[in-house]
Amino acid sequence: MLFATPYPRRRDGDLYLTEEPMADDLTGKATHLGGKIKEGLGDLLGDRQLKTEGRLEQVEGAAEQDAARAEEALTEANARRLAAEEAQRRL
Repeated sequence: MLFATPYPRRRDGDLYLTEEPMADDLTGKATHLGGKIKEGLGDLLGDRQLKTEGRLEQVEGAAEQDAARAEEALTEANARRLAAEEAQRRL
């Protein structure tokens, strides 16, 4: 998927587009999944500390995913703003 860079530069009125990796979102998903597994293991073994650590990792993973999605939304909004400015200048 192509996104405008966080601070797009212009070249002849066009935005430079870059491919943004979804690494942060995937990292968050992996952390969340690991936490679910850890929580389940703690529940199975009766280990309250392991279960609690699993729950904390799930929250951490969800936060990482939310941060990645917010960053993506900001990047897309910035690209739309720049496109609107460019359209306004052409009028």
